[in-house]
Amino acid sequence: MLFGRFFEEELLEIEEFVQSTAFTWGLRILILAICLKINVNMTSNSSRIRHSSIISRAPFFYGWVILTVSALTRFISGPGQTFLISVFIDPVISDLGWSRTLVSSLYTAGSLTAGVAVIFVGRLLDRYGARIMLLVIGILFGLAALWMSTVNHPVKLYFGFAALRTLG
Repeated sequence: MLFGRFFEEELLEIEEFVQSTAFTWGLRILILAICLKINVNMTSNSSRIRHSSIISRAPFFYGWVILTVSALTRFISGPGQTFLISVFIDPVISDLGWSRTLVSSLYTAGSLTAGVAVIFVGRLLDRYGARIMLLVIGILFGLAALWMSTVNHPVKLYFGFAALRTLG
């Protein structure tokens, strides 16, 4: 019984560390950097992609630009992620006088709705490309964040959570 509690506590500490934002960010950036390096090493001379003059004139590996933009995009999408929304749950509960159960249920429903809506966002991404969709999603995401500042009814909170989770 003593060893069971010890290992259970150790596993909880490891789980908290793995779920921490810094560890997750570091792991994602490391994986992306490894993928970029593997992609460069696997590209043969016969199958080189023609790059624009900006890419070929860069004094450094262009993959680092992709890595930086990807990391910034991930950071900016924070308001749509659980780790940042959880910071605002207590102020929402106290300001609106709602129960934690109601707010958490609306968040769960919004997340489930977003899980279905992301399928359609993916299809739009395939159809219109990343540049256009990143611009449109960025604008809609900003509007969703502004929408959250006007919430005064549970239905509005549901739509706000669904929009933040879908677009973020």
